[in-house]
Amino acid sequence: MAVRYEREYLQARGISSRQALESALERVLGLMEPMVRDSIASGLTTAEQNVLRDGGLRFERTSGRDLVAEGAVRFAALVEFSLTPDEVSQTLRVTPGRVHQLISERSLYSFRLESKRLLPDFQFRNGKLIPNIGQVNRLLPQSIHPLGILSWYETPNADLSIGDGADTVLSPLGWLETGRDVELVKALARNL
Repeated sequence: MAVRYEREYLQARGISSRQALESALERVLGLMEPMVRDSIASGLTTAEQNVLRDGGLRFERTSGRDLVAEGAVRFAALVEFSLTPDEVSQTLRVTPGRVHQLISERSLYSFRLESKRLLPDFQFRNGKLIPNIGQVNRLLPQSIHPLGILSWYETPNADLSIGDGADTVLSPLGWLETGRDVELVKALARNL
């Protein structure tokens, strides 16, 4: 099950070759501090544990799953398919100065890795920003790890249900992609 999940996750993000995955993992793992695997939460403050929980980490041990490895793979995929400001400039067909302005006002979500600024590709569809995502990005706490942001955007939320009797529950990203009322997603972002 875990192997299938990882393969599907990576393929959905365009990582289909072993070489691309190894390259991305090497970059990410090279930046991680070595860990001693006592208790999963040992050495972490309550605030640090809460940040990791917000990012989707579970502190309970699960059989057969290495959560650190899963997180590293997900982060490697996020890094691999994030865009540089110049690539975003080309994608959106705006000047590099405009991209930097959007980053400064936090309409575009970005993070730094080493000395590079990266913009996750989940914000874009067909050469455009997802409708109203900039309004939501501005409200996201800057203290949340990029994986936490990705997880929040991709996880279905019961407050974003459609249909009679809440037949379908959408993620914040799915909600925005369908052009629904941004105010509901903004309210969720304010409460992160």
